[in-house]
Amino acid sequence: MTQRFALKLASGTWALTDYVDPAVGVVYLDVEQGLGERPRRGVAELACGPAIARRLKQARRVLHAKLLGDHATGGLACTNRPGPPTCAAGGATEGDSLIRLVFRDDPDRGVRLTAIVLDDDYVHADEAEIDRNRAAQARRIAALAAPGCPAPAP
Repeated sequence: MTQRFALKLASGTWALTDYVDPAVGVVYLDVEQGLGERPRRGVAELACGPAIARRLKQARRVLHAKLLGDHATGGLACTNRPGPPTCAAGGATEGDSLIRLVFRDDPDRGVRLTAIVLDDDYVHADEAEIDRNRAAQARRIAALAAPGCPAPAP
């Protein structure tokens, strides 16, 4: 993963749909932390079929706003190690959620998007707590992704 790659996704130059395997789908995880006056409602789902496009559109809109919008709020960090290739943006200020795009290596495509995570756990957490939260999220993502998407009807 590189910052250039994520910026191309945020700008729409490269389509997120090109990096999703429709047979696998994409996990959407909105981690509700209860911070702020109106906490976000938590969501955890495996998006399949038309839901993939809806979740990718939301992710691109959030990523664009955080990186390229009029009120861009957070820098971009991409990493390949440890763990799966990941790019994250946002989290520059308290109350500014972080968006993480989690990928997996794919021999044919290079990488495939496996999860979109909206998260605000880092705001009041120490590194050990963040590590525990990330490990729990990885387990939840794996469990949600395990069944894959049903084959489309003929």
